Formats: sequence, C-alpha cells, structure tokens
Amino acid sequence: MNFDVFWTKLDELLLSERNFITINQQKPFEALRSIDGVVVTPKSSGEKRLIKKEEFTKIYRLSKSLPESEVFKPNSYQKDSRNSSYIVTFFDKIMNS
Repeated sequence: MNFDVFWTKLDELLLSERNFITINQQKPFEALRSIDGVVVTPKSSGEKRLIKKEEFTKIYRLSKSLPESEVFKPNSYQKDSRNSSYIVTFFDKIMNS
C-alpha cells in the first residue's frame, strides 16, 4: 500500500471511529482529523497533540526499510517521533484489517 492510499483510509477510518487503544501499551486515546494531520488526545492526560501529515509520511517511509517483524513496534520509531505509539496503532488498524 502506498502512503496516499494509507492516508485516504485513515481519513475514512476517522470519519467513523474516534476511540482507539495503542497496540503496545494498551493506552486509550481519541483521534480526530484536522486540516493538516490528526489530533490525538490521550485519555490519561487529556492534552491534545497534533500529528502532522509530514510526521506520518516520515514514519511510513521508515517503516518500508524495517524488517516486517519491526514495522508495528512503536520502539522502532521512538528516536524519530514522540508520537510513534499513535502512528503505529493507525498503521496496524489500517494495514492489518
């Protein structure tokens, strides 16, 4: 799947679903689309954070260079993004459904 297809599917997913759970630590969060990305709100803090489309693109590109066993592990991206848990949760939800 290329990034544009992923982004379209993410947009469609967020039209019907708002509540998610991170795949690694099982932490609940809410997600909403914004003009230039996705706004996630961890239930634990309630603090909104914007994950820009560019960050999704960066992590998506990095995922292409990883072994398949590492693609859906947030730790694989932690040095590149503080939002890896959320991004990888979306990867998993879309690519494995």
